[in-house]
Amino acid sequence: MGITQITEILANPGVAYAGPLPAALQVKTVYSAGLGARAPEPGAAREFIARLSGPSARRVLAQAGYELE
Repeated sequence: MGITQITEILANPGVAYAGPLPAALQVKTVYSAGLGARAPEPGAAREFIARLSGPSARRVLAQAGYELE
């Protein structure tokens, strides 16, 4: 038995996910994205962020075990 992030468990074939730890024992990681003030390609950066947070990406991230708010 081991304890690690849900995303790490689900990405490994043959490993069974038993369930999350109780909320009091969890340490959540928050990911964020932003555009730098001097980004050389701000349009590309905006598109990248939009793709990361868009509906199709949210579906893929949820399937991978990420908890989305």
